[in-house]
Amino acid sequence: GPPGSGKTRTISAAVFKWCELKQTAWLTCQSNIGVKNIAESLINNGFTAFKLLVSKEFYSSWHESVYVNVKDNLITLEDLPDRSEDLRYTLRNHPVMLCTLSMMSNPSL
Repeated sequence: GPPGSGKTRTISAAVFKWCELKQTAWLTCQSNIGVKNIAESLINNGFTAFKLLVSKEFYSSWHESVYVNVKDNLITLEDLPDRSEDLRYTLRNHPVMLCTLSMMSNPSL
């Protein structure tokens, strides 16, 4: 939908409901800005139990300033463990994960 149509607000409300129901969620967007907007909306509404996955190159070389409000929730792809057991352990305490669609195709995930 176009800007201002309530996409981020709807997603934030769904996240709160899923967490009430003890559900986990992996949210994806086409763009890094979409993911960042959802992350900021969650933080602005007092929800911090999420992690935002970005590539280290995208974050540190190009857009570090975009992520100032959500930097405590960032995990760079390069910082993820190689072994699937370790990856599950790293992500287990975060009921909500955010990333781009292209990030989902990464072999680490």
